[in-house]
This record gives sequence, C-alpha cells and structure tokens, in this order.
Amino acid sequence: MRYNEFMKKISLISVNLLIFLLPALAGGVEFLSPPIPRAIFSHSVTLEWEASKPALATIEYGATEKMRQHVTVRPFRKFHTVTLTQLKPNTIYYYRVIITDHRGKKGVSPILTFATELDLSAKKNRLLTPPFIKQRSAVSLKIAWETTSDSTALILYDKKRFEVSIPRTKHEAIVGPLVPGTAYSLDVSIFDSSGEKMARRTLSASTLQVAKKERPPLTFKEGPAFIEMTPRKAALEWASEFPTKGIVHFGKTEKMGTIYKIETFQMRHRWRFDKLNPNTIYFYKIVMIDRQRQVHATETLTFATPLTD
Repeated sequence: MRYNEFMKKISLISVNLLIFLLPALAGGVEFLSPPIPRAIFSHSVTLEWEASKPALATIEYGATEKMRQHVTVRPFRKFHTVTLTQLKPNTIYYYRVIITDHRGKKGVSPILTFATELDLSAKKNRLLTPPFIKQRSAVSLKIAWETTSDSTALILYDKKRFEVSIPRTKHEAIVGPLVPGTAYSLDVSIFDSSGEKMARRTLSASTLQVAKKERPPLTFKEGPAFIEMTPRKAALEWASEFPTKGIVHFGKTEKMGTIYKIETFQMRHRWRFDKLNPNTIYFYKIVMIDRQRQVHATETLTFATPLTD
C-alpha cells in the first residue's frame, strides 16, 4: 500500500517536472500570427499578433527605417493588442515587433510598414484669418475672421454674450451697443459645424470718443425791433436761435432802473411798454439767457415816442 502511494507521488512529480521542462525543450518563441494593423487613423494605429507562448513585446517604429522610437508591452501574454499614438497624419511608418519569452528567447518580425490617414478634420477646421477688430465706432466694434469651412462664434464681453449663429466661412460681427470712449476685452470662441471649438482669441479695443459739437454763441436771430409805436405805448419784438428767457431794462435815463423779466423759455419774444409820455426819449436794453446759461445782451438803445398818433 505504501509502495503504491510512493509510486503515485513519483509519477505526479514526474508529470509536473515534464510540464515545467517542456518550454525549455520546445525551443524559442515565434509568431503564430504576424503583427498587422487592425485600425489605422490619422494619429494612431492598433497592431495585433499572437505568440507561440507568453512573451513580452517591444515595438520599434519610426518614419524612417532607423525606427528610433520604441514601446515595451507587458505583461507576458500570447495575444497582444497595442495602440501607437501621437503619429503624424498621412505618413508612412516602419515597424517591427520583438517578442521575448520567460527564458529570454526572442522572436523578431520582419520590418513592416503602415501609412496613417490624412487628417481631414484639421484641414476643414483651419483658420484662414484669425479674429481681429476691423472697425471701431463710438457705440460698436466690428470683429472679422475667415475659416476654411462654415463656422459660428460666441463673443463674451462686459458680462454679456453675443452669438454668431449663422454658419459661414467669412464673418463680420458688430458688437454693441457699447459706451463711447470705453476700453473693452472681447473673448472670441469659434466653432466648426459640428460644434467643436476651433479657436479662441482675446481682443482688446476701445470705442471712439463722441466728438462734442460746439454750440454757436447766443445771438439775436431777428431784432430787436419795434412793431408798434404810439405816444403812450410801444411794442418791441425779437427772436433768438435757441429758447431763451428775457430781461428788459428800461428807463428815461441811461441808468434805466426798471427791470422786466420774461420767465418762460421761448425763441420769439414780444414786450409791450405802456403808460409812456409823448415826445419822450427812453433808454432800454435786452438781455437773453439760454438753458446752457449763455448770456447775450444788446447795447443800451433808445427810442422816442411821437408827439401825436
């Protein structure tokens, strides 16, 4: 009984030893299926292969046959799927794969090639003319740009947003109304037809100052002139370029002494002198005051009442 158990243990050890020694007796590692591209894009490629036994892998690759770039793939396995990234679009690449088993035995593929795709998205989304300030006014800023394909934009300024929602290649967007003589910072984001952001620029510009029109000096547009004159009364009329109040100084001497005030703003004035004496010389002076407090006055003038009607 013990003998039979001993022989079973010997047999089990022999089988395990044989399993352990088989890889050593079987020779080196080799490719069961070659490393070939399964998916090729403009900036990446995915390679797949199968080794005859679990192995590490090193991929040497490059745009020339010198293949100066390399990637090591762990852990030990038979089936490998590896993606190479950051490749140049529309470029032929050379590569080979070196697999290494647990004993350091190597299998080397021949030098192979693949070509990356053309990057069509980069071609479509290119800016021909970046955003710039094309025109300024006192109340607006005109921004222009051009793209190779239809684009839209979002412009942020002064806590406000201005959307350019009509897709086109050439754009001129007028941002406003703005405050005259004010500096603005505009954040311009440009999007392609799929909604992906193509570019972002920050523009700085100031609106123009509003030129202040100098008002002409206050003058008499008409008169003053008498429109009525009798021994006992007289009527005086005058007109100004702007609405004005009026002050009439009046008297029998140059000091005058009597003051009449016209308190309403108007452009045409009429003042009547009553209770005059016939055949008498009177002195008067007209003063005009507009809403900007400009003042214009006549010299001291005179008139004489007739003796009779």
